[in-house]
This record gives sequence, structure tokens and C-alpha cells, in this order.
Amino acid sequence: TAHTEQRRRTRCERSLLNQTYPRHLYEIVVIADNCTDDTAAIAVRAGATVLNRNEPDARGKGQALHWALNQLFEPERDAEPERDADAVVVVDADSVADRDFLTILARPLRDGALAVQGESLLEGNDAPGSALRVAAFLLVNRVRPTGRAALGLPATHLAGNGMLLTRELIASRPWTAFSSTEDLEYSISLHKAAVRIAFASGAVLRSPSAPNAEAAAQQELRWEGGKAHLARTQLASLVVAAIHQRRPLLLGMAFELAMPPLGFLVAGLFSGAMIG
Repeated sequence: TAHTEQRRRTRCERSLLNQTYPRHLYEIVVIADNCTDDTAAIAVRAGATVLNRNEPDARGKGQALHWALNQLFEPERDAEPERDADAVVVVDADSVADRDFLTILARPLRDGALAVQGESLLEGNDAPGSALRVAAFLLVNRVRPTGRAALGLPATHLAGNGMLLTRELIASRPWTAFSSTEDLEYSISLHKAAVRIAFASGAVLRSPSAPNAEAAAQQELRWEGGKAHLARTQLASLVVAAIHQRRPLLLGMAFELAMPPLGFLVAGLFSGAMIG
């Protein structure tokens, strides 16, 4: 999605145009979500298709995704063969994709995966705490899912950025996640429906860290507030379902909800290393 992020959005589009995945097999679609700048014109010049959304009373990434997925897979659009997509990949407007991002992300589809998550990582900067946030993302979005994949387990969650959803999945499990942690909310619905989330190691997207401590604190507050809400409303039902349905994988999702903030995790890891 894009919302008045011109310079970073251009970097994102260029990286998606410079993929090893065959160019004729994918289309770049920019969601101009309540934009007040020249997002649409710039995206069109770059070779992207633009979906203009003007719904100021329904803001948020979850709302934008819900609207865009309906637009992309509506019957009238399906009638156009060149746009008869098998899947959609969600990339934040400020991210830069490695050249093999799409190639690697699409590989699990051969094994029947309906949802795939790549590696959503952060680029560091000089802001206080930036290195800590970079390490936290590396731990949660690379180390943990890599370990689970090595054990034959699915990923616990979608990261919102760098996720692939198939047409079949969207038809059976429409996007109805509108909280501030819409990716985790949708992941819970997938786990309850016994849909496994595949992890595509090496399908890397990099996003900039928050530019300053204040922005980082606001971002963290939004994420953890949304996660706390989901924990209050979903944690007990996940544990009960895991026990009654004999589905231990649901406990993994419950553990995800109960996990402390990213910064606490990495701070504890560093503290333990120093003590040792």
C-alpha cells in the first residue's frame, strides 16, 4: 500500500520490476490509499497498475487490503486472461525486495501451499535502539521460522509484508482482519481453519527502521496494543481448541500471542549473552 511515500515507493517499484521471476508472469499493482499526492501518476509511469481507494472513513492497512483483494478478484477482472492471477503478494510501499524475492516466494506453491511468508527484515539507521529492532526482526522473521521449517512445522504467523496468498485461499478465507495487527489476526483465522503457513527462506524484503525514538515508540505501541487485544480475545479459545481438537500446532499460535514485545526478547537475549 502507498500513502504519500513518494521516494521510498519508487525504490519499492524498481526492486519489483528488477526480479528474476519472469516479468510477463506478474503484475505490479499499487493501492493508492486515500492519497493526496501524485502516487497514481508516478506508479503508472513506472509501469504499475493503480487502484485508487478514497474511503477516508475506513482507514488502515486491513481495510485497504480487504478492498483491494475484492477489486483484484472480482468477476469482471477475472474475465481478462492477462489478469487471471493465481496469487497475490503483499509488499509495503517502503520496502525493497531482493532480486530473487518472487522466485523464492512462489516455490512453496508447487507443494500446494495456500499462504507463504517471506523474510520481512529491517534496515538499520542511526536512531537510538535501531540495532535492537533490526535484531528483533531478524530473530522473529528469520531465525524462528527457519527453525520451525527445519522441524517440518509451519510458520506461526504472516508478517503482513512479504506474504503470498493464493486465489483459492482468498476465496475460502476472505480478508476480514481490520485490527492494528491485521496480519496476526488473519494468521489466527488460518490456524483455526487448519491452513498451514509456509515459510520461504531467502525471499527477502527490507524496510527502513523508524527514523527516531518517538516514531519507534508509537509503532511499537500500535503493534503491541493490537497484539494485546488479540491475546485477550483469542488466547483462551486457541488453547481450548488445541486441547479439545488435539491440534498441538494451535498452541504455537497461542505462544505467539503470549510472547513479550520484540524489544524485550532481544534485550533478554543480549543480557543473557553478556552474563554468560
